[in-house]
Amino acid sequence: MFIIVAGAGLIGSEITKKLVKNKHDVVVIDVDREEEGEFLIPRGNYVIKEADTVFLVSKSQFIKQATDLLTRVK
Repeated sequence: MFIIVAGAGLIGSEITKKLVKNKHDVVVIDVDREEEGEFLIPRGNYVIKEADTVFLVSKSQFIKQATDLLTRVK
């Protein structure tokens, strides 16, 4: 399992669409919103907010691509 803090380039985006569009073979299993005290199991239409912590599972060869996408800064 890998833990990623989403970058500013994804805020307001649907995370699933971004991952599928870029052909990333990962599963997002949890999103934590520490400021709001929320732990979410994301659905296909989940929208990233500032400082979301994203937990994902994947084969190791796909993690770098997914983390690069998720941590991108505008």
